[in-house]
Amino acid sequence: MINATLLRRALAEAVGAFGLVFAGTGAIMIDAESGGMIGHLGIGLTFGLIIMVMIYATGHISGAHFNPAVTIAFAAARHFPLSNVPVYILAQLAGAVAASALLRAMFGGIADLGATFRPVATASRSSSKPSSPSFDVRDHRRRDRRPGGRSGGGYRDWRNGRPGGDLRRPDLRRFDEPGPLACAGARLRHLGEPVAPYRRTGARSTGRRVRLRRHSSRTAGGNSVTEDKKIRVLFLCTHNSARSQMAEALLRHHGGGDVEVHSAGSEPGQVHPLAVRAMAESGVNISGAESKHLDQFIGQNFDYVITVCDRANETCPVFPGDPKRIHWSFDDPSAAAGLEEERFQAFRDVRNLLNMRLQNWLLAVNR
Repeated sequence: MINATLLRRALAEAVGAFGLVFAGTGAIMIDAESGGMIGHLGIGLTFGLIIMVMIYATGHISGAHFNPAVTIAFAAARHFPLSNVPVYILAQLAGAVAASALLRAMFGGIADLGATFRPVATASRSSSKPSSPSFDVRDHRRRDRRPGGRSGGGYRDWRNGRPGGDLRRPDLRRFDEPGPLACAGARLRHLGEPVAPYRRTGARSTGRRVRLRRHSSRTAGGNSVTEDKKIRVLFLCTHNSARSQMAEALLRHHGGGDVEVHSAGSEPGQVHPLAVRAMAESGVNISGAESKHLDQFIGQNFDYVITVCDRANETCPVFPGDPKRIHWSFDDPSAAAGLEEERFQAFRDVRNLLNMRLQNWLLAVNR
């Protein structure tokens, strides 16, 4: 029987798969119809952008698989409940088929809906017998065998018979549909793998961590002195038991000694054991962490105050020094229902999304 949580995740997978197929395939079809106006780069950007949008829109709900191969791979690696695989795959197929059906109704069969392999009728010069259809991924343009058909470079668009010697293939190779997206240059490690410290691209060869420092000036003896200070970051959620604790640990892991990071809650409880387990799976130990009350940090100066739940965002107090306020909305993994492994998956998902969001943020801070 499908519970409400699993049904919600399946719906998110269906929406994600629909958006991916509709935007990506639609770009291929429009490119074919317009004679290559979008181009390979445009199609690639379309796929990348729609994946990013769908991950941000539904990733916190379902993990943003969008592809049966990703779901099966996670299940094979024991990072996803095997019992949920059929539900996810059916939802993904339903979303993809619905998108393809809508595209066909809107545009017809242009570019075979972006198919990579398509049947191409071939004629044999040495035999009078008609050749059987074959699949050819090297060239999807067919020579015109009719008299006069070799004009314009010897090819005709087999889809509509237009002559032309500089024709583009109306279809492109199929783009794979990845799982959760890691930002460019980030060292995001997916389920179960150690989380590597974030480093700038230029620091890869030296192994230095990213520098999260801010510069402040003061006057000493009539001279202006510039000080290099750590950036102070505060993560807030309601109970300071899972989301903010994982965010604090991940940022401290990535930033090392260049960042001073804290977390707190408006109604602190106990650090959730599944949050401890999820972080330990990634090589970060928070077994000694304690939930802290927000009042402990009232009146302190921070450079960034980041809320990771909607309730904390609504009740966030004002801090001195005009810190930059950021809100990242994540579902509370503690509220997940089901068996322990299904609940643990919710903590894994939030951990991975936090890691991805933090590394994107680090890239932006250091520009």
